[in-house]
Amino acid sequence: MPFETQWFLENKIIYVKAIGIIEDKELEALDQLTMKMLDSSPYKQIHFLYDPSEQISPPRLKALGAMKSPHHPRYGWYVQCAEQNKAVNLAGVYYSKSANLRSRMFPTIEEALNFIKEIDPEVIYLFTEANIKGS
Repeated sequence: MPFETQWFLENKIIYVKAIGIIEDKELEALDQLTMKMLDSSPYKQIHFLYDPSEQISPPRLKALGAMKSPHHPRYGWYVQCAEQNKAVNLAGVYYSKSANLRSRMFPTIEEALNFIKEIDPEVIYLFTEANIKGS
């Protein structure tokens, strides 16, 4: 499976790690899973944290353009962390521009999470609450 997908922060931040070469059918499966996750969350904005650190090449641009999840009313920010080769980074730019997404790219996951905390104060509260419950 070229994607590892999970909640980074339950119902608030979807984390996707891309691995290897991404085929159209795998991108379609990711899109369907993302739609289910967006539908299941009680929050108004869910952010998408994308990690291409192990991605070898970008998916086809046509397949990226066919994704439905970026148009979901709860889709918040697309935040890419761990810069990859220029082709993968360019595909990320294309994806965010073609879907008219609010997006940013950061070299590390820490910087990406700090940005999400800045633009969505609810995330700070949820991280704090999760830490208290985990203690």
